[in-house]
Amino acid sequence: MSARPEPRATNLSSRRRPNHPGIPVEAREPQVSEETEDLEATEPATDTEAPKKKIGRPKGTGSGRDTTTRSVTFTTPILEDALNAVEALKGDPTAPRTFTSLIDLAVFKLVNELRQEYNNGEHFPQRPGRLKPGPR
Repeated sequence: MSARPEPRATNLSSRRRPNHPGIPVEAREPQVSEETEDLEATEPATDTEAPKKKIGRPKGTGSGRDTTTRSVTFTTPILEDALNAVEALKGDPTAPRTFTSLIDLAVFKLVNELRQEYNNGEHFPQRPGRLKPGPR
């Protein structure tokens, strides 16, 4: 009977991004960028404190408003028409510049119409929890 082969030594961390959530913080490779070089020059990190990094979007992007990401499903023709509209209107400074801003504007206008029609222009009451799927 032949002996079982030795298991191959693998280093999964070498396949993952250096700051992958599956890699413990202590084992992560330090990343050096212009931002961290500037921080290191002004504020040296102590042994107990992690180096301070900016988190989030790069400077100068976004609206600075509070946002939430949700997953929604569109019918294909409506989605295609909306994406085509954004692309076709990129040259117009008054038109929505991104698909997200188009959807945000459309939902804002529709909710205002629903308030006027069904709730005397007032905000709808806060829902008690998560929405239940389907009609009530």
